[in-house]
Amino acid sequence: MKKIILVLLVTFTCIACEKNEDIPVRYQATDAVAGFTVTYRNNAGDLITEEVTVASAEDEWNFSFKAKKGDIVYLSAIYKEITSGIKLAILIDGKVYKQASSQYDTINYVIVSGTVPY
Repeated sequence: MKKIILVLLVTFTCIACEKNEDIPVRYQATDAVAGFTVTYRNNAGDLITEEVTVASAEDEWNFSFKAKKGDIVYLSAIYKEITSGIKLAILIDGKVYKQASSQYDTINYVIVSGTVPY
């Protein structure tokens, strides 16, 4: 009986000690032909706002960091030039987690957000 209890205790301990490893996250903004304002949540949980200048639609903005499972990820942008557009993506572990895009809409923000999956 003691052996069964010991085996169960060891098993539950191993399950409870699941590794919470760092997961690579990358925010990406592309397809803008004019400057835009981007707001994102960094690895410390702070909201950072930046003005980004681009020369063409081939230019891209990126921000990378390490996150834990369950962390909140957030990226938004707005552009001011009516002939522009923008595509936002959050990549987790190299795969597209969420993405959104907009064209010819200088009023509404493009937003992608969520939590790092378990």
